[in-house]
Amino acid sequence: MGSIVLFILFIFSLNSVQAMVVAELEEQKLSNGYKFADLEQQNALQEKVVKMKEYQKQQQQTIDYLQKKVAM
Repeated sequence: MGSIVLFILFIFSLNSVQAMVVAELEEQKLSNGYKFADLEQQNALQEKVVKMKEYQKQQQQTIDYLQKKVAM
């Protein structure tokens, strides 16, 4: 009878450990989701910066052209 009680306690202990592992994995999954969302947002911002730099370059070329025209 004592070995049955020990076996039942062992099963409960395993279930408790399994529940903790599952909870930790869920927390890591959520954390990874947030990290992925942050990376996507950073990539989107970087793309906007590149486009803004291209636009700024075009605007500077237009300014340079107009300054030359006015100087003539």
